[in-house]
Amino acid sequence: MARLQDRLYDEIGNWFERLPASWQEHFEDVTLDFDAVDEDAELDDDERIWPLETNAGGPDGCHLFKAFYDLATSEIRVIIFGNDPYTKLNQATGRSFEQGNLGNWNHDLPIPGRVSPSLKSLICAAVGTNPASAGYQLTDTRQMIEPDKVKGRRQPTWFSHVELARALSDGAVKPPSPSAIFNHWAKQGVLWLNRTLTYSKWDEEHRASHQALWAPFTDQAIRTIVGEAENRPLIFVMWGSSADDLEPEIAALGRQLGVPGKNIRAAVTGHPQWPEGYFRVGNPLTQINHLIGGDGPSIAWT
Repeated sequence: MARLQDRLYDEIGNWFERLPASWQEHFEDVTLDFDAVDEDAELDDDERIWPLETNAGGPDGCHLFKAFYDLATSEIRVIIFGNDPYTKLNQATGRSFEQGNLGNWNHDLPIPGRVSPSLKSLICAAVGTNPASAGYQLTDTRQMIEPDKVKGRRQPTWFSHVELARALSDGAVKPPSPSAIFNHWAKQGVLWLNRTLTYSKWDEEHRASHQALWAPFTDQAIRTIVGEAENRPLIFVMWGSSADDLEPEIAALGRQLGVPGKNIRAAVTGHPQWPEGYFRVGNPLTQINHLIGGDGPSIAWT
């Protein structure tokens, strides 16, 4: 048994060296807040911290700073925020919403619990931007099966998720594979950024400790990205409750840094785990392209 604080320092104390060189200059004055980690939080010797590129059992290509290796600051067009890494070692890759233990959409989607509800909704939205999906109700907000109707079921079965499996099975749209689709988006300037970069276990002391540890880093990352909007528009995408504090923070930073208001564009809706909130604006990825407007090419989501 070891203190979480000690394990974190041992495993990510050299975090700065692991950042890509193109980002390091922005974090030279940043210190992770190891002192904010709960002193009573502990980990057994066989328990892990993830996503770390040093971890056996993590998905191929996972990295503490995978999102940052995708793009230099000057290449960012869209920033999609997540909160925490996935809660399983073999799922979290270092990008928000990417699930690293999937191989094939047609195989994985029909298996209950195999694909996270958030990622299912995200792929619904991506496939829904393709005109070939017009015959499928991919932004439907209805539940087909409520969780209390089936013993042991914790999540509803959403109509849109069933429609996604049907559309892909029919071959109506063929999106990039689970291992390729986030690369496809990153190459177009989409940064998939979690606000907390590490996870250890489903425990409030642990989760709060990780959040406090990374807060100085996240604050500087957001400040750096907002500063990039001084001369060009950027789309800040906030899904779920994180928008409640993040949206005003980004707006205030923009004013502080003298960024033209028209260059900070917010795409806000519910969290993709719950289609009834996520699709309240229609298709959230279509919303992003609408905000890009004529200031650059739309994102090809499929």
